[in-house]
Amino acid sequence: MTATRSERGCGTRTRGGVYLESQLVPEGLPTEHFLYDPPRTAIPYTWSHPHRSPLICQDERQRNHVVIWVGREFYPSVWDFIEESRSLGASRRAPGGLDFSVLTHGSNMLFVHATARTCIRSERHTHCGQPPPSRHPTFNDEPACLYGGLALIEPLADEKYRTVVDTERLESYRELPCGHRYRIYPENREGLVEDGTCAALFMYLPITSIALVNRDDGTFDELTEANARRSKVPVNRVDF
Repeated sequence: MTATRSERGCGTRTRGGVYLESQLVPEGLPTEHFLYDPPRTAIPYTWSHPHRSPLICQDERQRNHVVIWVGREFYPSVWDFIEESRSLGASRRAPGGLDFSVLTHGSNMLFVHATARTCIRSERHTHCGQPPPSRHPTFNDEPACLYGGLALIEPLADEKYRTVVDTERLESYRELPCGHRYRIYPENREGLVEDGTCAALFMYLPITSIALVNRDDGTFDELTEANARRSKVPVNRVDF
């Protein structure tokens, strides 16, 4: 299964482009499994600053991964990207000249956002945001937990994102460009004080496939395709 075709926070795919994909619910695990909570700030300098092209890195087991910057101009909240990935899977453009040969079935996309780590002081609450899901015991006493950001999301004057209120249940939801909605917790904001943000690694997803988006005439650049097919992950020609 490939990532789903739909409008994303960063727009739609470009014909002739190469995209790293992570399928919906990769490996049958919930999205929460792939989150770093709290987000990791002990990352290389090059990771923590905007970069248009993905960066290749290697872990202690000699597996290669791709570091991707998630732009705040497209995803104002880190949760916009997390929830989009939950709904659509992940699809991130890569340059045709990337060394695809280093990518294997163990390769991941590592995602960094400028405000992924939000330090929160609580004046009235013992925790921030929503109750923690199972698998995330670090939530309650961590002042910079990922989930705390759900209480800090405010309505934006942006046509791409809007806040929807269920007046019967008194619950608030944020709607993404693709139509997916997720719960936010502005009612928990009272007593919470944002005490600074910084860039951090907040999620990883396995690279399950590479999509080559055909040009209008159904063709694709031969050299770029040959380079992409040097990878050890499936490569698919697609029309969108």
